[in-house]
Amino acid sequence: MKTAKKTTKKIITLVLALALIFALCAPAFAKVPANQPSYNGVPYYIQGADSDYEMDGIFHVYLNIYSGIYDGNGPIDTVLDVTMGSANAVDQKYTVSQVLTAAHSQYPAYSFDVQSPYLNHESWMQGITYTNQGVSYTYEALPLHYSNILFPCGWMFRINGMIPFYIPSGENDPIGCLITDAYVTADDAIDLYYDNIYTQQLATKVYTCLYLGMDDEDATFCLLGSECYVPYGSSNWTVSNWAKVVTGNNTTIAIKVDGQLYNVSTSAQGIFYIPELSSGQHSIQVVSIPYALPGFTYTDGNNVTHNYQVPAIVGMYSRFSN
Repeated sequence: MKTAKKTTKKIITLVLALALIFALCAPAFAKVPANQPSYNGVPYYIQGADSDYEMDGIFHVYLNIYSGIYDGNGPIDTVLDVTMGSANAVDQKYTVSQVLTAAHSQYPAYSFDVQSPYLNHESWMQGITYTNQGVSYTYEALPLHYSNILFPCGWMFRINGMIPFYIPSGENDPIGCLITDAYVTADDAIDLYYDNIYTQQLATKVYTCLYLGMDDEDATFCLLGSECYVPYGSSNWTVSNWAKVVTGNNTTIAIKVDGQLYNVSTSAQGIFYIPELSSGQHSIQVVSIPYALPGFTYTDGNNVTHNYQVPAIVGMYSRFSN
């Protein structure tokens, strides 16, 4: 059977109603933490008690940024290893907003604009400015035109591939976390990505790799996908559940494992293999999947037309142990 499998592998190498009846379900073939993507699982989680997020000393989180292409510049596609906390810190909580502040301090080429021109607070991210060799480019929330319709677009974030929610004091229903509400802990991955939020057709598709286990010396993964948008005229998020990405047989995708690039072929059900993966903790990220990226234009206050391309595919960064 192993020989047959080897041969085969060579051939194939929100409306988020906030209904808590959708229990976060883990697949029978893989055990995952409650705040990690799972096959057919909901793509969000409810933050626990504050004490669950208290950290001591120094720890690391991973900030992953995916911008669109702005007037031919970009895209930003990077993973920043951000150091948080301090040697003497005890029982401290840290938010996504604090991660952005620390990231700018440790990586000055990236600055994060949380001063929204629409709402006077610092609870969501308006834009990211990247400076390279003295030239700066800002990727910010923009009104984009598509098929003569105006679509607001902007930055979103997920933690470990999931959208965080919390239940306010005295309330029964959870609401979406802002960057000042969402807590992080050691080794968390924060994905910042640009999205068109009003149409499912154009919404950025987020992909993650679900680790299924080892088959002899090969690590087995399943490609999962989700997307989120706000239907035009609505104020509620629609977030699709995590589902297998049906790529078609022999579809080649690019994967990074611990920074090493692999070109792998998926089965029709999105299954692929990484050969001879040593035991221990690893990082994995989808790099590219064949897909036609949608393009947009918008006109600024000076009547200048700009071109923007939303990243239609975003590969979530995650960690796993085998």
